[in-house]
Amino acid sequence: MKSRVTIALKGACMGFADAIPGVSGGTMALILGIYSQFVAAISSLGPSTIPLLFKVGFYRSLVAHLVPGQHVDEASVFFEPAKHIAFLLNVVLGILSGVLVGVLTLPILMEQYPEVMRALFLGLVLASVIVPWGMIREKTSTSVGILVITTAATAALMGLGSFASGFAATTVTLTTPDGTPLEQAQDIPAIEIKFATDTGQKKLKREMSFQPLSDLKLAKGESRWQVPVMANQAGTRSNVPPGSVVQVVDAGSHTLRDDLVVIQSEAASGGQNPADWYVFVCGAIAICAMLLPGISGSFLLLMFGLYGYILQSARGVITMQDTSGALTVAIFLAGIAIGILSFSRFLTWLLKHHHDITMAFLAGLMLGSLRALWPFRIGAGHLAQNIMPTVFNGTVIATVVAAIAGVGIVSILNKVGQK
Repeated sequence: MKSRVTIALKGACMGFADAIPGVSGGTMALILGIYSQFVAAISSLGPSTIPLLFKVGFYRSLVAHLVPGQHVDEASVFFEPAKHIAFLLNVVLGILSGVLVGVLTLPILMEQYPEVMRALFLGLVLASVIVPWGMIREKTSTSVGILVITTAATAALMGLGSFASGFAATTVTLTTPDGTPLEQAQDIPAIEIKFATDTGQKKLKREMSFQPLSDLKLAKGESRWQVPVMANQAGTRSNVPPGSVVQVVDAGSHTLRDDLVVIQSEAASGGQNPADWYVFVCGAIAICAMLLPGISGSFLLLMFGLYGYILQSARGVITMQDTSGALTVAIFLAGIAIGILSFSRFLTWLLKHHHDITMAFLAGLMLGSLRALWPFRIGAGHLAQNIMPTVFNGTVIATVVAAIAGVGIVSILNKVGQK
């Protein structure tokens, strides 16, 4: 019973990690020592599993694995599949619990303390790199080379903007509140500002928003400027009519700016829903990323331009019974199912036949992903950019402390896991 509870708790840690932007549940599985077992259990599922569901002997073996004190017949043909499924049931129960806790708590913490929370996650992942690196049996020039190349490639991947099409665009008019010409010029980087609709929601980050296509040069003596903008998410939802974009928002703090006013006189157009095949492929890739330590599936969806689109479709189906997004959600879930079943088999084969190279590759993924967890950034979504802090204040101190705390937490978990 104790081992099953422990596995469920480890699953909860994985689920909580999956709810963290930029952090993979695979990282936590690797830290807690169940990564190989988790991947092997998933890879055991497939068409051959279906006939077992109609065998009484399979359920007897499954119950024996789940109920304390039951005798487990290791010679039974049902022993291995029942063991894997019993393990997955424990882990998945924990993952669902962890995701629920993460969804309820993390958005609040991320909104109130974004730099501190990202620093904590950065410390967690940074310290976690020692886990796969320590598992390499023979550290050769090949493993070092794989580590370096993977780190560089992952960091470059994390720096890419969205390359998906289907983003709506328009031109808005930006003015001063009372039409008074500026007394001094303002240079506003495009990444620091966005224009949003007003749906009456309290959280500005949930509004449909548009970002300038270039930096704003507001000249002294002027009071009116034409600004080309593009939507921050793909889909027809971003084709908003004139008068919809009414808010000027600071992209870093997500607060309204009262020194500028936006007027949308032209409808936004060009927004297209992604093709079904694209949704399917991205679902498969995203779930594969979640199996890999260091890569966040949600980050890849953001880069593919699907994060907001999938989130809005799922939210509409769940909370508003809007069936228009049901097909999209179903296709995405199908991609997830196919992706996790096929990729887990490949990963299991790699761990068995090329263990050291695979571990070096995983360590490189984790190191390269640190770029997406840098605490200080401006902008939102796929347009966010990392910056260095310009002042040394309490936030910077708290951020450094949080990063150190993240390193300490993983170090303790690693020592406990080794014992």
